[in-house]
Order: sequence, then structure tokens, then C-alpha cells
Amino acid sequence: MLRKIAPLLTLVLCAFGGMTSAQEFDNFRFVGEGTTASAGFVTSVSLGPDTSTATLSFLNVAGLSTVYNISLQPSDVIRASTPVFLPPAGFAENFVQPLGLAGMQFLTGTLTDPQGGNVPAHWFRLTLYDNRWSGVFRVANRIYSINRQADNTVVNVRHTPSPYNTFQPSRRLKVSAVIDEQYLMAAPSIQPGQLNALESIHVMDGLLADTLGTTVLLENIIYQAAAELSSESGDLLEGAQQWLDTESDAFGLTDNYATLFFREAANRNLITAGSNPKNGAADNGAIVQGTNPEYQFATAHYFGSLLGLSDQPQTLQHWISSGDIALPEVYWTAQQKETVDLSPPSAELTQFLVYDAPDTSTPTPDEINAVARQLVDADSHEGTGNDAPLLSDGSSNPASSGGGILRPDFFLLLIGFVSIIRKSTTRNDSTC
Repeated sequence: MLRKIAPLLTLVLCAFGGMTSAQEFDNFRFVGEGTTASAGFVTSVSLGPDTSTATLSFLNVAGLSTVYNISLQPSDVIRASTPVFLPPAGFAENFVQPLGLAGMQFLTGTLTDPQGGNVPAHWFRLTLYDNRWSGVFRVANRIYSINRQADNTVVNVRHTPSPYNTFQPSRRLKVSAVIDEQYLMAAPSIQPGQLNALESIHVMDGLLADTLGTTVLLENIIYQAAAELSSESGDLLEGAQQWLDTESDAFGLTDNYATLFFREAANRNLITAGSNPKNGAADNGAIVQGTNPEYQFATAHYFGSLLGLSDQPQTLQHWISSGDIALPEVYWTAQQKETVDLSPPSAELTQFLVYDAPDTSTPTPDEINAVARQLVDADSHEGTGNDAPLLSDGSSNPASSGGGILRPDFFLLLIGFVSIIRKSTTRNDSTC
């Protein structure tokens, strides 16, 4: 009997094991004050242990639920080939996690409907490390965030008033990340210290592409000792600028729009008080920030400052210093987009993107203004064949001819024909 049911038990256990290896997210917490009527909402997300199995359940305003597949692909923002400048020996000696991008996957995604139906507006910026998922994605008019630092699987949900349904940025800006050993050591031992920093850049790209028509490329990851990034005055931005003045050429940062410094020292230089201290600053192409519960959105906030965006309420630029969450709204308005469009980053630091496919089709030949055939072959028995036109001046380039004239031989024949008719008419009159 046991022999008979053993295969069945094995199948059940394998199926159960496959189910438990995936991460299921079906607990959602609404944050922020956006109460606008929704175009629908996500009810569950299933992310497997690899990038081949991912689904999302969505309930639309009509009460119809659809399960979409999430097609995941490697990101163009943080690539596996991104150069990593490793520090000298002795850097973060007690840090047991690998440096660089080892084991990390940064992914974008596209929804597909197995039934061939339409899909809501969406974008994904997800991170997979050690079989654990995190990141941010938008579906319809809500933005969902899976926080790697959280001890639970609750997904925070924010309403977005973004009117855009397609995301094709018109400009790309290069950025680089500089990370010190104190920032690495402050991270939980179960994860690399640079993971949150890189994820925040990835999420920033999704938000920039959504409402500001901009995307970024992480050009370099650079590890530097905290002592190399400090100034005598203790001012973090001053230390960052001094380092850039001496090292930009060596690390190839001269064509970067921004250099992002991730430093634990920023946590000891809080800019605002309250339950949500702001531990970062931005100026003159440099951002310095520390660790923060809002790590997924903090870099986008500081990047908006570099772009010159104002502290407009209910946007990413408005950091709330009290309450449960510092950034309840994570988008930029049309007015802020206009600010960037009217005062864009320097053209020398911008790569302009064009999505129109090149025209490789065969060009349509110019229309030929042909002479009517009856004019060409009128009275054809007078010619030497079908190639004896009336309106030809004998030029080898008919298109340059100013107009046709009667050929001399034809003109003489015509005079002779008229003369014969006249003589015949005179003879007939005399007879009468």
C-alpha cells in the first residue's frame, strides 16, 4: 500500500515545496492621503525563487479579477557589467558579505495577459538577492513597495496621480555610487550593505521615467574609506566636493550628472528633527545620504533637489518630519516636470533618447509626369515606329528639355500634303 501511495506523496510534497519556495505578497497597507477613486488595485503578488515565474492578481473597477504574468528582464539601469572599483586591502575587514554585485539581480518587468486582454499602466523595479525579493512597482494609479528591511511581507501602497500610461524617457543621465565602509557595516549582517543603496537608485529610475521623462544609468560603483570622503570641517557635502575635485578624472566621473555618496556619517548629521529625520543633502552634482527606513525613495527625493524641483506638498520633494512615514506621496507633478523641461540638465551631461525606428523601406520613386500617348504617337504611320514622338527635340535628357518642336522632315511632309489638297480643290472648282 505504501509503495502505491509513495509516488503520490512525493508529488504532493514537491508541489508543496514549490509553492513555499515562492514569496507571496497579499497583505497591503495604504499610506499617504491620496483618496482619489482608483482604477483598480493589486490583490496579490507571487514571486518565485527565480525570474521565470511571477504573477500578479489585479481587481479592476468593474469587480473583475485578472491574473497577469510578470515577464522579468535584466535592468538597463544597474547592469551585471557595471564597473566596480574595489577598495584597497584592509577595507571593511569584518564585513563578511561580498562587495560589488555578486548574487544581486536588478530587474524590470512587463505585464502580460494570458487571455490576450489589455493590461493597466505599469512599471517594475525589483531586486532579487538570496531568494528574497524587494523593490517598487506601479500598476494602474497605485505604487507598491516591498521593503527588504521590514520583518513582514506587508506591501505599502501609495496613490499616484500620474497621468502617464507609457514610459519612454527622452533623456538619460549617468550617475555613480560611492560607498564607504561605515555604511556597509551599518547594514544587517544578512545582506550586503550596498544592496539598499543600489535598490534606491533603481527605484529612482522608475519614478523619474514615470513623471519626469528621464532615466539614469549607474556607470560606476566605487568603494572608498570614510576618511577619504571627510573634510576638516566635518561638512559632508564639502568632503564630497573635495573628493570629486581630486578623483573625478581618475574614476571617469566628469560626464556624470550626479555622484551619490552613501555614508553612515550622514546619520550623525541630521538636517531636520522629528520622527522622520532627514539624513541627506544635495548640491552641485553631489548627494550625500545615510541609512533610512525610506531608503527606497530617499535617493529620488535628493535627486529631485539636484534637478531644482521645489518643495511642493504631496510630492516626492516634500519630506514630512512627523507621522508614520516621511514620503507619503512618491511622484512629481506636471509643474515640476515643466521645471526640468524648461531648465534641463546640461546637454554635455545628457544623452537624448529617440524611439522612432529608422526608415529602412525602399523610397517611393518620384511620380513621372508622362506625356499622353496619343500625343506621342499621333499619326504613327508618319513615324519610323513607336519611338518616333512628336514632342521630342532630340535631347538625350528629356527632363531638361524646355519643350518639344515639330521635326523638320515631318514639317516638310505636312506642307506637301497641304499643297496637294489645295491643287485638288482648285481643279475641282475649275471643273464646276
